[in-house]
This record gives sequence, C-alpha cells and structure tokens, in this order.
Amino acid sequence: MKPEYGLPIPEPALADPGARELLRVWAARGAQHVSIATGLWKDPGAWGIALVDLAPHIARAYELTGRTGMQRSRESAPDSTAE
Repeated sequence: MKPEYGLPIPEPALADPGARELLRVWAARGAQHVSIATGLWKDPGAWGIALVDLAPHIARAYELTGRTGMQRSRESAPDSTAE
C-alpha cells in the first residue's frame, strides 16, 4: 500500500493509552480485504452495534467533503433490518 493512501489515526485515539484499533478494510484487486480485532468483545453482536455506529460517521464524512448532504447519505445506506 502506498503511504499516501493510509488514513490518519484520530487525535483522541492517539491521546488515549487504552485505545484499540477495531478494524481495517482495504480495497484491493477488486475486493474488500479486512483485518478484525476479534478479541475485543465476548459477544459478536457488539460488532453489529459498532457497524451501525459507523453510519453517521460515514454520512458526515461525505457531507464534509461536499459530495452529498448528511441526510441524503443516510437515506442511501442499505437498511440492514430489511428482510
């Protein structure tokens, strides 16, 4: 991976000695590749909560870059509760 493609560690994580990296996701060769810290929680359902918590961060990132509004980002996200 080229260094310019890496993301910065958020300041609060750098300042917290107890901070842990949860997940890394790369796009490579047309697919997603992940590294997951599986030893963080006893209940794997906690990952569902973590993923839901990411949605507003993603929407906000798109809003800050001017690519779309936060509400539009949220509306375009798939509904994980749909059957």
